[in-house]
Amino acid sequence: MFIDIVQKKNPDLIKVAIELHQKGEILPDTYVLDVDAILENGRALCKKAEENGIKLYAMTKQFGRVPYLAKKLVEIGFAGVVTVDFKEALIMMDNGVKLGNVGHLVQIPSSLIDKVVRHSPEIITVYSLEKIKEIDEAAKKYGKVQDIMLRVLEKDSKIYSGQSGGFYLDDIEDVAKEILKLNNVRINGLTSFPCFLYNCDKNIIEGTKNIESIKKAEKILKELGIFVKQLNMPSATSLENIESIKAYGGTHG
Repeated sequence: MFIDIVQKKNPDLIKVAIELHQKGEILPDTYVLDVDAILENGRALCKKAEENGIKLYAMTKQFGRVPYLAKKLVEIGFAGVVTVDFKEALIMMDNGVKLGNVGHLVQIPSSLIDKVVRHSPEIITVYSLEKIKEIDEAAKKYGKVQDIMLRVLEKDSKIYSGQSGGFYLDDIEDVAKEILKLNNVRINGLTSFPCFLYNCDKNIIEGTKNIESIKKAEKILKELGIFVKQLNMPSATSLENIESIKAYGGTHG
């Protein structure tokens, strides 16, 4: 689906892939990655993010969840990897890769909570009180306090089909009060998805209404004395919109 842009931006990658295939050195349906290009792009993103006081997590699923590359990206400045589902989390944990945000797209299965908490992810995105209580129990076992990030939405939020999990804004206050009763988890982040989308008519990346939901939730938490350090505003994160993340008050992409 990206062949046109690859032809334009990196024709040598296509040439090498064809040569490797024709020589029988790789099989059909094989990932061929230009590590130099990936790291060059990564350094540019990290530089722009640092200039704007934004932290970045590496979204590794786009290049096949390769631990080697994930480690390289952390080395050049990414704050960890976004393990959006439990299979990705397993790959990264088993290969010693730093976990940034776990559970953004798919919640951690109950049978894996213990292992994930033991690996000390920077933050875990949560959709339900039941999952939060499981995390609290695991963190208690290891004598730690695990940071969690609430995924928030409203009835008119722009949400992709099948990705409607999270806490409705109307419930945030009650949910937060319940979480405050737990000793081994700490609300330290808010997120939604998508926070930015590309407008093909205007040829720009624009913020979505979901950012407003995050800011409203932040205000509710502040009134309860909860001050989160992370306002995570994902989707379409690039050189084009890192300054927009900052302008909207975001901290992470």
